[in-house]
Amino acid sequence: MLRKTLKSREFILKIVKFGLLLHEQLLCWLFHEKESNLEAQIMKKYTFLFLLAGFLSLQAGAQSIAPTGYHPRGKSQQAIFTASLPVGVFGDSHLPGFGLAYSWSNHRFGDSVNAHKIIGFTAQAGLDYYIGKKVTTAGYGFRYNNYFYVHAMPGIIYNPSPKTNISLLAGPALGIYKESSSLGLGVSLSGAYHFNDRMSLGPVALYRKHAEVDALWAAGLRLSYVW
Repeated sequence: MLRKTLKSREFILKIVKFGLLLHEQLLCWLFHEKESNLEAQIMKKYTFLFLLAGFLSLQAGAQSIAPTGYHPRGKSQQAIFTASLPVGVFGDSHLPGFGLAYSWSNHRFGDSVNAHKIIGFTAQAGLDYYIGKKVTTAGYGFRYNNYFYVHAMPGIIYNPSPKTNISLLAGPALGIYKESSSLGLGVSLSGAYHFNDRMSLGPVALYRKHAEVDALWAAGLRLSYVW
């Protein structure tokens, strides 16, 4: 069991290392024409730091060995469907949206989690889609364009009980609106209750911030399937 766990962690570390290298090359390409833009330079540095922090957390977890005789009962992978309602300024322009995501954490999902540490590492990658509203301004009809988000966020997870967990994630989020895209900060706070060994339901709050614009907030429910 220990050898299998270590091999699995080593494999994940290799994937994260490759992702960091790919991320740096992608950002160099994205901002090749915008190096004079202060926002681009700042976001380039901060998104790299977010992924680097996630990598260091994962590496630290891989180096820690569970107590002798410990047999984890939780599951490590999770597919998530989210239905969320934009609030505030975001709610004035867009209708409820939906999202799909994949999460990983070391035996932290399921209805029988017996984690040997209070706090664990988790990471998530996914996308969210919001439909623009139709509004009337000065007697003329207008429709906001749809909003598409892609995110990759490392974070922490806490299991108050074998059937519940709370996750806090933060990382880069790419917002696509009309024909333009903007890289910003994404934050997610969620809770989950596993009503059986495979599925859970719980609330989620989403925050996204781009330079020089209002923050976008959304809240909703998420349904997950673990394995």
